[in-house]
Amino acid sequence: MAIVYRTDGAWGTGKGANLVAGEVDSNFYDLAQRMLTVETDMPEAAVSIAYFSISGSQFTVHMTDGSQQGPFELPMRAWNFRGAWLPSTIYNVDDVVTANGGTYMVLVNHTSGATFNPDATDGSGNPLYGLLLENPANVLPPGGEIGQYLVKTDTPDYAIGWQTPVIFPSQQLLEAPNPTYTLTFNNIASYVRCVNAAGCTIAIPNDTTLNFPLSTEISFRQCTSAAVILTAGSGVTLNSIDGLLTKSASMGGVITAKKVAANTWDVFGLLGVT
Repeated sequence: MAIVYRTDGAWGTGKGANLVAGEVDSNFYDLAQRMLTVETDMPEAAVSIAYFSISGSQFTVHMTDGSQQGPFELPMRAWNFRGAWLPSTIYNVDDVVTANGGTYMVLVNHTSGATFNPDATDGSGNPLYGLLLENPANVLPPGGEIGQYLVKTDTPDYAIGWQTPVIFPSQQLLEAPNPTYTLTFNNIASYVRCVNAAGCTIAIPNDTTLNFPLSTEISFRQCTSAAVILTAGSGVTLNSIDGLLTKSASMGGVITAKKVAANTWDVFGLLGVT
């Protein structure tokens, strides 16, 4: 069945006269049949993507017909650990450096300056470094020998070092040439010889001033004719033997102070009589 056209054109030669009713109906019927064919005999839809999957660095495309494409290797960015930051050194993106107690990632290719500046930029406002991790300040010191222990060596935080245990009384022999002697942590398990002709006075400090560990022992020897006198700091209790003083009795005499509780010391040895 062919469509009947009235005029000549790209479709071919026309009838050259008005179409009769039957010809018009035939044209509509032809178009209707063609539409019906399209509706009832549509080809199956093309295969499309159903979903994606990733396993490790492998990327796979799964299709609606059960087939798959891949796996494809995904590109991976790798960090490059460069160690401690150095001046006048070429650094690239993803380099990792340590500086000023922190770990930093390089964000912009650059040549480092003379000193490390964590806030440095490339001149366009783009930071050169990104902080990944702040390293702890309280790290253990290197070295040390078997049997040594850590002690606080100075007043600042984390000032610590290795020390060999002190064995009473032979490991520390300290001279006290002045009439007053100030105790320090170095006196733990020490043997203090008081050599001042006028004697020595030693104040046992309060724990808030100098907090010696429990069981600390300090011994004092009277090396002249004048006595060694132990006095109690504010809030400190010195326990002596009944009837005896917290001072040495004679030249050559040794007395010992032992910490037995907070701000409490026992005093014993060759003590003077009340």
